[in-house]
Amino acid sequence: MNTHTSMTSKQWVIINKLRKEARSKLVNRNKLIMVRWLDKKQAEKSTSEALATFDSLRKHTKNRNITLLDEA
Repeated sequence: MNTHTSMTSKQWVIINKLRKEARSKLVNRNKLIMVRWLDKKQAEKSTSEALATFDSLRKHTKNRNITLLDEA
């Protein structure tokens, strides 16, 4: 069946199992990288939204001396 007749079917089973395992690890690694990237983007978005809300609140209040702890 296989063109590589020098290998036994047992060897092929082992090789295919290793290939499958390697592919699943690669997929899991790529998923993890994507999740981390999405988390980072979400964190950036949340931070920028929070800053925009803070700025709009500061504009609409009479006391313009309100500052973020980071700015102080």
